[in-house]
Amino acid sequence: MGAYWFSSFMDEGEQFRFGELIVHEDHFIRDAIGQGHLRKMNSDGFIAAPGYVMVDYAAPISTSSSRITACEDYIRRGCTQLLIQHPVNSIRRYRTIYHSFLAELGQLPVDYMIVPVITSSLVTPDMIRFFARERCPFIQIELDTAVDLEEVAWEWLVQAQSLLRIPFSIVVKKEENSEYIINHLWPKKCAQYGMIKLTDPQLEERVTPQNLRDTGIFPNKGGFKPGGYADYNLFWQEEDQIVDGQDQFIYHGAVPDITVMRGMVLQVNQEVTANYQGKQQKVSIYKHFV
Repeated sequence: MGAYWFSSFMDEGEQFRFGELIVHEDHFIRDAIGQGHLRKMNSDGFIAAPGYVMVDYAAPISTSSSRITACEDYIRRGCTQLLIQHPVNSIRRYRTIYHSFLAELGQLPVDYMIVPVITSSLVTPDMIRFFARERCPFIQIELDTAVDLEEVAWEWLVQAQSLLRIPFSIVVKKEENSEYIINHLWPKKCAQYGMIKLTDPQLEERVTPQNLRDTGIFPNKGGFKPGGYADYNLFWQEEDQIVDGQDQFIYHGAVPDITVMRGMVLQVNQEVTANYQGKQQKVSIYKHFV
């Protein structure tokens, strides 16, 4: 697509500001030196937000009868990178099953990463090392109750985790006081063993800005950092209704009018426009910008 620039109010979740972005092919760049003719894109009346990184909690891809349709629904909501949950149910064959699952995802229309979901009774140090080498963003350990938290050999998992520093997260399936376990007992257990965890409990679909940093997904995805992929959403809003400095202008649940992934337009007015193939993304360095 060449190089172009646009100016807009930008809602980055943690701040709301007016700024300019320069896109060259599939990346944001700092300046246009050596990029030839630089076109201006008309963005009047739009607010820009980074492309969303989302976990497939609402519609898990692994069990979906139509994975492409499910991904298109995420795209309509502004997702430009989907974290796909991968249940790990075998102690011996998890490597083969993982690679087979990856081979099934080649035609997805959105970029993706795999999040291993491992039941606490099955998780082993070898699994931790394997998924860290595969550069998954984090490992989600599944508990039934608070009792399970005490029955895991965390000291062994921490040794395996220290190789590449992949973060852990937990999900509690059954117990009513799961919020207390996640917000109080889990941080205490992590402090006890020196475990690396996601800073924020990842309970919502949208990955929080801090967790994007913890996983190393940012700056490639989830922000407007020069050198990162040109992923962004545009939300239509009359300019006279925009106040500079307004905090988190885009309300929860709002859907974008335009979604762009790696410089390619994916959807316009909630119509998925491109027959575009996503790519598996891998973390380079965990906690790179923490």
